[in-house]
Amino acid sequence: MRKFLASQHYGRPQAFAALLLLSFLAECLWLVAHMPASAVSADEFARVQQGLDQWHGRGIAGTEASAQLSAHRLPAPPLSPHNDWLHPRLDPYDPDHSPLWYLIESAPVFVFGAAPNSAAWVWLTRMPYILFGALLGASVWYVSRRLYGNAGGYIALTLYCFSPAVIRASTLWFSQPNIAGAWGTFGAVFTAIAVSHTLYAPREAFLLFAAYFFHPGLFLQGLTHAKPLVASGRAFVMSGAYLQMIKEVAASGPVLAWLAPLSLITYFFWRRARYFGNTAPLLVALLFLTWRVAGPHDPESVFSLAGVVFLFVFITGIAADLRETKSAELVTAVLIGLVAANAIWNLIGLSRIAL
Repeated sequence: MRKFLASQHYGRPQAFAALLLLSFLAECLWLVAHMPASAVSADEFARVQQGLDQWHGRGIAGTEASAQLSAHRLPAPPLSPHNDWLHPRLDPYDPDHSPLWYLIESAPVFVFGAAPNSAAWVWLTRMPYILFGALLGASVWYVSRRLYGNAGGYIALTLYCFSPAVIRASTLWFSQPNIAGAWGTFGAVFTAIAVSHTLYAPREAFLLFAAYFFHPGLFLQGLTHAKPLVASGRAFVMSGAYLQMIKEVAASGPVLAWLAPLSLITYFFWRRARYFGNTAPLLVALLFLTWRVAGPHDPESVFSLAGVVFLFVFITGIAADLRETKSAELVTAVLIGLVAANAIWNLIGLSRIAL
C-alpha cells in the first residue's frame, strides 16, 4: 500500500478536487449547524440506542432482544409537531439492515459520549456519514478522472459536491443514512469492472472490508431473517411511481433537468458515445432507478441516491466526448455555465436555511 501511495502524483488536479471536497464538507457542516430538532426522528433515536447497546455488549442490534432492551432507555424525542416524519419500526427484528447499520451512527457517541437531545449528540451522529459522503465524492472524482480525464473529474465532482440530495443524505437532514450504501455500491461496481478488465486497478491496491467481527452463526441468522428485494410489478403501470422517481432525481439539482435528457439523446443518436465507459454507468443508473420505480412505497430508498451518483458519471462521460468535437469551446462554456449556476442555486438554498 505504501508503494501504491508513493507512486501517485499529486498536483493541480488533486488540489482542485480537494478544494471541491472541502466546499462539500463546509456545506454539510453548515447544514448540521442549522439542523432543527424535528430532523431527528424517533427511529433515529432507537437506531443509535441499539447500536450503543451492542457496543456495550448488550446484545446484537436489530434483533428482538436488542429492541426490547433499548426501548426502556430511549430518550423522549424533541418536542416538535414535525418530528414524526419517521416512526420506530414495529417489527422487532430488522430484516433490511445488518448490525453495522446501527453501529456506524452510534460509534462516535460511544467513543466520546453525548447526552441524547444535545447538540453534541447531533454532531457526533452525523460525522460518520459526512465522512462517507466525502469518500464517495473522492471515488466519483477518481473514477471519472481515470475514465474521462481531468475535465471529466472536475465536472463529476462539481455535480456531486453541489447536489442537494447528496448533501441531505450525508447530513441525515430528514433522511435515512443511505450514503454509506451508495458509497459501497459505487465502489463495488467499479471495483468489479476494474478487476475484470485489469485497467484501473493497480496490483498494489487492496480491497479492505471493515466489520466489527465475523461470526458464522450471526451471518446465517442474518441471511435467514433477511428480507428479499421488495418490488411490485403493478408499480410499472402507475404514473405516480415514475413521477416520484423523477422528483427524487430532480432533487439532486436543477441542472440534471437539462443535462440528463441531453446526455441520453446524445448517447442514443451519436454512435461515438456508445462505448463501455459510458454504457456501464448508464446501465447501472437505469437499474437502480428501475428498482426505485418498482418499490414506490419506501419513503427513503437508497436506489434513487445510488442511481443519481452513477448518472453523474454518465453525464460526465458524454460531456467529455462532446468536448473532443469541433465545438469544444462552445461545449465547455455551456458546461461551465450550467454547473456554476447549479452550484450557486444550491448555495443560495443553503443560505436560506439560516433565515
